[in-house]
Amino acid sequence: MRVSNARPNRPPDADLALAGGGSGLAGLRHRVEVLGGTMTTGTTADGGFCVGAVLPASVPTGAHR
Repeated sequence: MRVSNARPNRPPDADLALAGGGSGLAGLRHRVEVLGGTMTTGTTADGGFCVGAVLPASVPTGAHR
């Protein structure tokens, strides 16, 4: 999966920037790695930002059926 956005055309909304919502990219990376996946993040050539994740096709759950 890959999600990217273009460079912002205005400053961030101050109220939204202060709110914070969770654990951000570190939390997302942790969740991806727990499932055995990999994650990449970084700026794009046009000044935007990109988040990419590769997840395994199946994840063992420990449940026996």
